[in-house]
Amino acid sequence: EKNWGPGRPAPAAWLTPHDVVLPASPEALEAARNLSVVPVALPRYAGAPGAVARLYLQTAAGESSSDQQAAAIRWMLAQGLALTLRPGPSAAAAPGLVSALGGFAA
Repeated sequence: EKNWGPGRPAPAAWLTPHDVVLPASPEALEAARNLSVVPVALPRYAGAPGAVARLYLQTAAGESSSDQQAAAIRWMLAQGLALTLRPGPSAAAAPGLVSALGGFAA
């Protein structure tokens, strides 16, 4: 916030590391939103999540990697963040991911 003061244009978006294991600071997200900067969730992993996140998502969403990835995306969107999708090993599962996202994919 201190870097976006008067006389300095604020960015339109802020890429911030954010996932189910280590979410971004709520205070930092609020500060960005107060300055009309869109926080964009940047997962810490490309494609499949790390071991701890995978265990959490497996418990929350089941065995399907598409369902797990969709659950992580729905969680980020529910927190009001925009998101990015990184290419990775699970990119081949994109059709299953779109299906698993349900109402969020348009």
